[in-house]
Amino acid sequence: MLRKQKFITREDLQTNPGTLYVFGDNERRRGYGGQAKAMRGEPNAVGVRTKRKPARTAPDDFWTDDTYEQNCRFIDEDLAPVFA
Repeated sequence: MLRKQKFITREDLQTNPGTLYVFGDNERRRGYGGQAKAMRGEPNAVGVRTKRKPARTAPDDFWTDDTYEQNCRFIDEDLAPVFA
């Protein structure tokens, strides 16, 4: 079952340990911006890499089409627990 939740708190993850929660992540697996603040470090949180770094100011913080194949592999790897 897929459920979309407008706002997620750390308490939500801890109260529902059998539910996987998905959030946008970065290659470094760092940062507590956005939903990572509520989810990072929880055992039922799945970070899906969508960019290089947690920052948003420099061009090299983001993925480009030059690494398209690698980007797709990262996303597929990260979503594997969701599909399992």
